[in-house]
Amino acid sequence: MKCVITAAACLCFVFGCSDGKEDEGCVNDSDCPEGQKCIGGECSGYDPCDGVVCDDPPADVCVDEDSLRRYDSIGECQAGECIYGYEQVDCEHGCSQGACQGCTPDWVDVTACDCVPTQCSGCDGTKHQEDGCGNERDIDCSREATGCTGECCVGVCCAAGQTCFENECCTPDCTGRECGSDGCGLSCGSCLPGQNCVDGQCRGCSGCAAGEACIDDHCAPIAILMARPSLDVGSLWCPPGYSEAGRWQTGPGSFDGGVEGIDFHRFRVDAGWMWLCSADPQQVKVIVGVDDCGSQSTSCSGQIRGAWHVGAGCGGMVHGVDSAGAGIEAGWLKLCVAAGVGAKVEAGTNDCGDNGPGCAGYQAGGSWHTDPGQCGGGDTGVGDSGTAIETGWMKLCTDSNSYPPVDTSTLTVKLVTGYQGWFGAPGDSSQRNRWVHWFRSQTPVAADATFDLWPDLSEYSATELFASSMQYGSGAAAGLYSAYTQRTVERHMKWMAQYGIDAAFLQRFLCESTAGAGREFRDQVTRNVISGAEKHGRAFIVMYDISGAPAGTLVSDLIEDWKHLVDDPSVQVTASDRYLHHDGRPLVAVWGFGFTDRPGTTADAMEVIDFFHNAAQPRYRATLMGGVPTNWRTSTGDSQPGFGDVYRSFDVVSPWSVGRYNSEAGVVTFNQNYIQPDLVEADAAGKDYLPVVWPGFSWANLKQDPGLFNAIPRDGGSFFARQIYEAQVSGCDMLYVAMFDEVDESTAVFKAAATQAELPTTGQFLALDQDGYDLPSDWYLKLSGAGMKMLAGQIEPTRELPPK
Repeated sequence: MKCVITAAACLCFVFGCSDGKEDEGCVNDSDCPEGQKCIGGECSGYDPCDGVVCDDPPADVCVDEDSLRRYDSIGECQAGECIYGYEQVDCEHGCSQGACQGCTPDWVDVTACDCVPTQCSGCDGTKHQEDGCGNERDIDCSREATGCTGECCVGVCCAAGQTCFENECCTPDCTGRECGSDGCGLSCGSCLPGQNCVDGQCRGCSGCAAGEACIDDHCAPIAILMARPSLDVGSLWCPPGYSEAGRWQTGPGSFDGGVEGIDFHRFRVDAGWMWLCSADPQQVKVIVGVDDCGSQSTSCSGQIRGAWHVGAGCGGMVHGVDSAGAGIEAGWLKLCVAAGVGAKVEAGTNDCGDNGPGCAGYQAGGSWHTDPGQCGGGDTGVGDSGTAIETGWMKLCTDSNSYPPVDTSTLTVKLVTGYQGWFGAPGDSSQRNRWVHWFRSQTPVAADATFDLWPDLSEYSATELFASSMQYGSGAAAGLYSAYTQRTVERHMKWMAQYGIDAAFLQRFLCESTAGAGREFRDQVTRNVISGAEKHGRAFIVMYDISGAPAGTLVSDLIEDWKHLVDDPSVQVTASDRYLHHDGRPLVAVWGFGFTDRPGTTADAMEVIDFFHNAAQPRYRATLMGGVPTNWRTSTGDSQPGFGDVYRSFDVVSPWSVGRYNSEAGVVTFNQNYIQPDLVEADAAGKDYLPVVWPGFSWANLKQDPGLFNAIPRDGGSFFARQIYEAQVSGCDMLYVAMFDEVDESTAVFKAAATQAELPTTGQFLALDQDGYDLPSDWYLKLSGAGMKMLAGQIEPTRELPPK
């Protein structure tokens, strides 16, 4: 536990003094009448059907010998239970075994099983029967195959430590030789160029571009820029695998409300420092070219790939420092690049004339304004192409399309967002093949919408959008996406990489993930997240949500599903190097134990915790995070009594806070009354503490109550930024942003419609200008990235919003 409590500052002069309570309001669900919840300090109705999917009807049944009751495939949730309609069918030839018969059934019995179950035989111990009427069935012979402790290989059980390769059991042995995916003795294949065999696995990078380096077995840009909004040099954090290779002050270096620097994560500064983070300072670094105030300069053993001026006079402070630590007050810095490396500085926007070529086909790793920032004083920037500008913007460019990979060894100093991934649509190729979480029916009209926040869909391709019955002002159909589509989820993971979000809690709702179309959908979303995380260097964690799970099978369902995710060759989540670990094991989150409106007893919770901590087979063991009630520390309010030992048995404690306050003043009060004492309690118990921050709340369409529209306003980002700040100054070293894509309750931080003009012409939906602010669609991604920078120590904790 690394959280440290700092002294709380008196904030009465800012917000006015009070006892922390709101008149006529509520703090916890216990303050509300039965059937209501406390949302933003006000009691409102709670729907136990929220999130419940009814797609598992009872089996058809014979009512009598001549009538069949045939259930609808889709039911309706009422009071938390699924109710399925049915039709009564008259069976002309009688009803038997849940089906109308074409003739009198005459089942032909087979006395013995069709095959004899043995280890790894695949025989399921059934016998086949026919009824003479064209109907067939398989029934249980009550014989079970003996289990296999090792891997099955063509009907043979391999010994422990062996694997199946080319239909034979073999022992992995690739010591001293390159290896392929088989990892077996002389059958080892060849790793790709640039890779080596490590513990039977090909490790390293293959096919990196000229502007990339190999970091943690991933190709990544060889250099990127980080920005610090301060006139002081200070210190800076570079991502894992990078180190500082020069820094300089942006121009003209005055806090005038304008943007002077934009770093790799799109973080903007109004006066500040740009830092070159290089994966190899011997190949890409900054050197001093001409010192206006002296004779100091540094040599370059490679090639000069662009130059820019810093500072506007002598006798003041240092405005540029090269990779060796040599500083200049004013003068020219140059980018020194080894031969053959695809990195350069190029002229971009020219304030005084024609623009430069910019990065063209290269990736922009950050940009900054030169100093002095005025026309008529001579050139202040020269790009690699030779294009010069009097004053304006220079860009760092690399021959790369990748992102620095996140360190997956720990949750500490990570900003993680929740990823629902529950949106489906007709035509998305899933077994469900229907609208899921967008509309309450299969009629995609505004009146049936179940979400408030309208996503920004401008970057999605036409093949990713599925038309609804709504239209934009242009007359075009308003389409929506499905998380079943790989390209869509990969785009979401790319956004996380672009803005600096470290990882995603991949939500897995137990009530729909154990079998059938629900599991098929969730498994595909999981594969999509794995693909996106691996492609863009993000980390991911499976988070189980037990809401709506059958109480009687909750434990067995959860354990079975985790084994499925670990073992099923089509998923194998922990086989990905992007799966996040903590305290030496894969991290798994379980959300919902102990809540007053969620299933599960203390015995259930302790059984789940014991499994993940002590599973007989090590591959299933994990560090366990608990998504727990706000009042976990006292087991009151939204917590069932008696769960104290459960909460303190998790390795990481993450109390839910969405809807628990509705203003910046409420954020401060919540921090004082909950987060700070929670930190002390978690530290005393030897647990890590992960607070939840969220941007705002609205669920009018979901609840069919217009009064709940924009229930907790975002206030242009100030509400969100204040939560991040308060958690930071309290000493928290990890943050959970709820959520990335949750538009149902409008807590999403991904790209959303910026203006009312981008909304459909029918219905009531939320855009980012709802509260009168002019914001870009990616504003909350930028604020999330700023939160990451505070955690990492790149910038000081602040409640001030960065420049747009």
